[in-house]
Amino acid sequence: MCSGPDLYYIILEVARSECKRLSASSNALNALVCLDSKKRLWLAFSTRESHWWPAAAKPRPDGYIVLLDEKGARIVGDGVYMMGESWSSDYIQLAFRIDKLFQTLIELPFVDYYYGPPEWKAQVQNEQAQEPMALLHAATALLDALPAQGFNQHRTTYLSKQVGAMEMVCRKLCGEQFSLEEEMQRLFDLSFSWTPEAQFDEALTLYNEALPGKGDIARRLHKWRRQHAIPWEKSTQLPSLVERILGELHRRTLVFIDLPANESVDLHIEIENSLGGACWYQGNYRSHIEVNIDTFLRMQTHVNVLIDTLCREVYPGHHVAYSLKEQHLYRELGYEEETIGLLFSPSAVIGEGIATSACEMIFSPIELEEWLAENVYPELGIKQDRADVLKIQQAEDLLAGVWGNAIALLRAGHSHEEIKAYLTRYLRQGDVAFWEQPFHEFFGIVEASAKQLMHPWLQGTDRHQVFRRYLMEQFYPSELVK
Repeated sequence: MCSGPDLYYIILEVARSECKRLSASSNALNALVCLDSKKRLWLAFSTRESHWWPAAAKPRPDGYIVLLDEKGARIVGDGVYMMGESWSSDYIQLAFRIDKLFQTLIELPFVDYYYGPPEWKAQVQNEQAQEPMALLHAATALLDALPAQGFNQHRTTYLSKQVGAMEMVCRKLCGEQFSLEEEMQRLFDLSFSWTPEAQFDEALTLYNEALPGKGDIARRLHKWRRQHAIPWEKSTQLPSLVERILGELHRRTLVFIDLPANESVDLHIEIENSLGGACWYQGNYRSHIEVNIDTFLRMQTHVNVLIDTLCREVYPGHHVAYSLKEQHLYRELGYEEETIGLLFSPSAVIGEGIATSACEMIFSPIELEEWLAENVYPELGIKQDRADVLKIQQAEDLLAGVWGNAIALLRAGHSHEEIKAYLTRYLRQGDVAFWEQPFHEFFGIVEASAKQLMHPWLQGTDRHQVFRRYLMEQFYPSELVK
């Protein structure tokens, strides 16, 4: 947001992916000028006031967007808010405005959770959805105002990447096209690269060694998983089993983490839900946890998937991270940006890194198998075998990059059949049509990239201390690159 003698126009040359600032002078004008890839001129005005300060002092939806093309000039967006009472409120309300448009156009949420001032959310709920160009204008203004907030350098860098992700979302919603590499960098602060197939072939070798026998590797792996799956006839025992498992995960987490005194989870056992498990953080150190037992029964996969899901979503994963960040960053340090979670952002990568590393923080693969053999297998009537679970886990980790390669093939124009064959070759399955929907392709890549990014830092004797820092502090992905 610029005005008065310090006014400058920001010209976004979309085709060249550049941002240029040209100086100008005005006593009252408060506008952003954008030139899109079709050479159309967009002018975004923050207020209809003759001077900007009344709108800054008391935000009101009197800004508007003008489009100038071959049809002439016309208002195409109205009801735009100027930056409001604080940078943090603008940050949070921009996220909610993007979420409102995102769910309309993409049918996905952009905001994961929120426990900040309710009036900030309520204000946006009572508004009409804004045009993508208006939201792009707001993101640019927010980023421009960030250096003046007096935050420390690390927090400023962290927030610049968060707002940069919102800006990138808005540009995509405006119809701009980017390469997969550009999107991963600007949305998630990740550098995307092709994973060599030699790594996947190494994984297949490990599977072959861990699961000796007749038939191809895929058949042997499927048989091993089914042998350790939850039997349908034991489904009535699952609610009590889930509660006992959570108790053990909680106990192991407390060995190296001090949780808030009033931390709690509200457990709901679901029958029909598209997710195996989910954590919906409510604030005040409390989460609504959903576990869909029908998913684990239908999947007929190893019972350790249930353990991993509970570690990811509850102890010591998402729920613990949200609780500790609320306690340390929001309650103690006053970082209001921590009250909102953005699903397409660098912070989401850190969150997924925590979740995908959670189980190995309290169990080694061998420890988990031993605990299952003593506490779960007998109850479910599962007979333990002698498979090398350490090699199986190593193989799983090596195959994480398959998803990114498959998405890259899709972006390069390969057919669905070719991509499915590539996935099958490396013992993976995926809904290629699902990936073709806007923003949907990022889910698999981000999860795999997050674990690969965090894994090297969690191998030493200080692994628990490092993990505690991830749970409590602000990190962005590029600072974890080794």
